[in-house]
Amino acid sequence: MKYQDQEFSSPALAQGIEALNTLNALGPMSLEALSQQVGGSKSSLWRHLRTLAQLGLVEQRSRSEWAALRMLVANVGLEGAKDAFRKGLMDAVAAATGLTVEWYRGMAEGMALRDQRLAETEVRVVARPGFLRSWGEEVDAVARLGYAFDPEAPVPEGDFWRYSRNGHRRGIQAATVVRAVRMASRERVSADRAFNSNLVRRSAIAVFYQGAYLGVLAVAEPYSFQSAREPHDIIHLLKTEVNHADSVS
Repeated sequence: MKYQDQEFSSPALAQGIEALNTLNALGPMSLEALSQQVGGSKSSLWRHLRTLAQLGLVEQRSRSEWAALRMLVANVGLEGAKDAFRKGLMDAVAAATGLTVEWYRGMAEGMALRDQRLAETEVRVVARPGFLRSWGEEVDAVARLGYAFDPEAPVPEGDFWRYSRNGHRRGIQAATVVRAVRMASRERVSADRAFNSNLVRRSAIAVFYQGAYLGVLAVAEPYSFQSAREPHDIIHLLKTEVNHADSVS
């Protein structure tokens, strides 16, 4: 809705806020395009954008393009802000990849799938919210990050396994798991090379909000005969989306 479709006590303030919300929702755009979305004259919109830039809320990236630097969030408390941050990040990653996106958080028994964005054409991902990746079993990308960051994670001990080739399990020693967890802790990301028995593999990133661990975000990639994405490409996208979410939160 364009701001001039309603009556405001301060139309200038309304236009500025609407411009900021539009840039956050649709991404960087020119003054001309933004004016068409928001409404009002371009000259007044330009003045409002300059004021928002002085406040550190937007930036002018070129002579014609403006971008948001911050997002207005309703005062719903810290937990509400965390939840809004998580949901927005999941939606952004789902839109950017076209793949199923999952959110995990640890509990005493393992890493629990708490939320999910299923791809429209998804047929191979069978896990649904409530699914539990038990500690001490498969050491996939989600588990490695869970062991590295989740406060519920135990010290890796016992017999573990992973998919070494598509659909084929191989046992691994605890010492090997510890080394993999250390790498995940340094990099905050992890990715599976082989596809599991459902022909799905995951790339994941540990997510933090205001410096505190929030959970693990994973992208579930089904096997494709036509073209398989490289895990490092998905990891790069995850880092990009998380960095963007951090910059506007």
